[in-house]
Amino acid sequence: MYKKYFFLIFGLFISYALHAQQNKIVSTMEPTLVDHFHTEYFPGQIISNQTMRFYSELNGKLISVPRNGQFVQKDAILFKFDVSHYLLKKKALKTKKSRLNAEFELAKSKYTRYKKLKNGGASKEELETRLYEMRVRALKLKEINVNIEELNYQINKTTVRAPFTGYVYNINVNENELITESQFLFEFKNINDLSLTGTVPLKHLSQINISTKIQLLYKDKTYLTTLKRLLPFNEISSDSFEIFAPLDNHFIVNDAILFRFIIHDDSLIEINKKSVVFAEKGLGIWLVNKQNIVSLIPITLLSSSKDKYIIKLSIPNKKIIFQGKSNLKNGDKVTISTST
Repeated sequence: MYKKYFFLIFGLFISYALHAQQNKIVSTMEPTLVDHFHTEYFPGQIISNQTMRFYSELNGKLISVPRNGQFVQKDAILFKFDVSHYLLKKKALKTKKSRLNAEFELAKSKYTRYKKLKNGGASKEELETRLYEMRVRALKLKEINVNIEELNYQINKTTVRAPFTGYVYNINVNENELITESQFLFEFKNINDLSLTGTVPLKHLSQINISTKIQLLYKDKTYLTTLKRLLPFNEISSDSFEIFAPLDNHFIVNDAILFRFIIHDDSLIEINKKSVVFAEKGLGIWLVNKQNIVSLIPITLLSSSKDKYIIKLSIPNKKIIFQGKSNLKNGDKVTISTST
């Protein structure tokens, strides 16, 4: 009786051994779905979407000029010209206007008097002379009023205030320097209308779109923004593309900044690095289906950590082989020893 059981057990052992020789033994793992991953950090720069270039509208001496990089609040004084010679001109014009006013009133009085005397002895020629004298002085008064208005306009230009809150850059003048009309002074950049810009390798273009979230690293703090615009083919390189995203006023124009994309996808999975093998055209993983048939699938790594990779792959009803991968061939049937 014992011999019967012995031969039965021995037969089962031989059967299992033959089966094991035919089917390779592997260990598998279930793929882990992930909500998102971060790309590597890319260098970027903070730019202003609104930059004003200031040019002089006057000839004169600048007596107040901002420093390069100076922060200026909206409506604060940006720069001032020496106004003294304009005030002297205005004083002289007002004196002349006062004299012309007196002359005009006198000419007007004479004309009125001669007009009343027209029927009492004043000749037509005398009346026309008085009218001419009055009109000449009226024209001179009009001309001097225009001159005063033009001078006031120039005086108003001697003090320029900031149209918005921002920073001064690219100063091209010095305090007490004599400036000519149309001379470039400096740039003024709005701090309330900022953007992130940066260049990203072209391989990431398929992973992102307008509204992709961006994580920023700036002065040891992290912030979030959203991609608003991208230029797939930029002038710098055909292997990269340029991105733009809005920023708030936590940032300073022209500063450097680091950024990375937060990628969300329903087919993102996390795998153990031990699962990855070298295939003919790069990296791959071995998958096994419900019938225990294996297949080698090429993969592209999206992100990595100490012992994990994140890849984009949809593998319903399949498991990943992480042990026993050596000498496998597509279509092999395997025996799964353990599964996690």
